[in-house]
Amino acid sequence: ILDYLEAAAVAAGRGRLLLHWGRGRPLLETGDRLFLDSLCLRLAFPRGSPQGERLFTGQQQQLLELLPELRCFRDICCYAKALTSDSAADRLPPLRRWLSSDAALQWGVEEDKSGVLHLSVSAFGVQLDVSPPSSSSSSSSKETKKKHRGALQRLFSDWFSGAESRRGRFSLADPSNLLQGLLPAAAAAAAAAASSNEVSLSEDDVLHLKCLPSFGGRLPAADAELLLQFLTAPYLRIPLLLQFFGEGSRVETLCCPVLQQVLAAALFEPWHFQRAPAVAAAA
Repeated sequence: ILDYLEAAAVAAGRGRLLLHWGRGRPLLETGDRLFLDSLCLRLAFPRGSPQGERLFTGQQQQLLELLPELRCFRDICCYAKALTSDSAADRLPPLRRWLSSDAALQWGVEEDKSGVLHLSVSAFGVQLDVSPPSSSSSSSSKETKKKHRGALQRLFSDWFSGAESRRGRFSLADPSNLLQGLLPAAAAAAAAAASSNEVSLSEDDVLHLKCLPSFGGRLPAADAELLLQFLTAPYLRIPLLLQFFGEGSRVETLCCPVLQQVLAAALFEPWHFQRAPAVAAAA
């Protein structure tokens, strides 16, 4: 699917992409303006800036009243980008009892010092960040590894310290989620005492855990340790996990729903996508 989307984007060209917001504050790019100009021309609305921005955000309601599906498409794309953004945890909405009305996106238009019009979108009382996840192609491999190592280090240390401000990670292919959900409090305290706040999530971290999840008594400690170590290696873990569960004594453990979800997440959830030109250059 990712290869198809990448090829479609290359074939269409950047000028035909809609809602292709990059890093920084969102604005209407070439594809968005061409699309809005064609709609305005057909519906006899004024074209150009700032009318396009105001029609798109709903500050002028004429366009969205005639095309309510455009509002839905805009908000769905915005939420999809916000949910996959790698924004810092302190920029996320605080935990509280929100109403459904709080989730409604509030759009506006702001002008910076240089006179460029930007779109602003807020919900849950905060400004939403719709920047895409960091791309490994934008930095050297050494810098990328350092960044990923730092992110994993913060993830592991925040969990051990009980911090609640980090961005949620929902994948069961992430070994930290398994530990957080399956280890009892006593085991977590013991693991925290045996680990410092400066370590990164790696095979060594798993080796230092004194208590390991047994998945309802289905896996002995040695097998659970091996499973967690495999999960620390994205992509490489796929053949390792298939071989692990392919052994006769372990196939029966897949009757455990948690282990089923772990295997499915490791097989089908995407990790960092490497574009085809980068693959060809590496080869």
